[in-house]
Amino acid sequence: MKVIAPMALSLTLAMLLSRPACAHPVIITKNAFAGGLFHSFTGLDHALAMLGVGFLSSKLGQKDLFKLPLVFLLFLAIGAFSAFFGFQFPFCESVIAISCVTFGVFIALNKSQQFVRVIYATTSVFGFAHGYAHLVDLPTGYSATQFTCGFLVASATMHLTGVLVGEMFKDPEHSWLIEIYSIVMRFAGCLFFVKSLQY
Repeated sequence: MKVIAPMALSLTLAMLLSRPACAHPVIITKNAFAGGLFHSFTGLDHALAMLGVGFLSSKLGQKDLFKLPLVFLLFLAIGAFSAFFGFQFPFCESVIAISCVTFGVFIALNKSQQFVRVIYATTSVFGFAHGYAHLVDLPTGYSATQFTCGFLVASATMHLTGVLVGEMFKDPEHSWLIEIYSIVMRFAGCLFFVKSLQY
């Protein structure tokens, strides 16, 4: 609790100063790819979820180590281009907040392999929501394709980071670190959800 309390307090302050995923700021650059790349790192909700997918895939085991992130990335792209072609996704911010809570719960499960089909199904939905949210923020004059490629690369990088960290701290002696992250994700997701209702 001595570790969790300061983290929770810091996270609460971050939430109060942040904006939901469908509205987090775009760093305007001359290059659309760079804009999409930087955009992924400006939303705390997105970053938490991306790392969470990496941790979860590590927990599921070698069979799903890269398969789960690839499924997320696929639906991230589908969600982005659905937004580009005018698809309307109501309550997008709320769904993204729920993704943080859900991934946090899955990471905390002792026997997550028993729920692998549910994990893949929800990962697909959440990937779609995150992708949609990104392209809603597409600045005027930016190439949708380049912007999407940018945030796909950034998201894949965060996935890979989550996988590597998850593998490093997979042993029983250090697994408590991942457990703390899952608590932070659930706590943050609840705050994001409450905040999403204000929009």
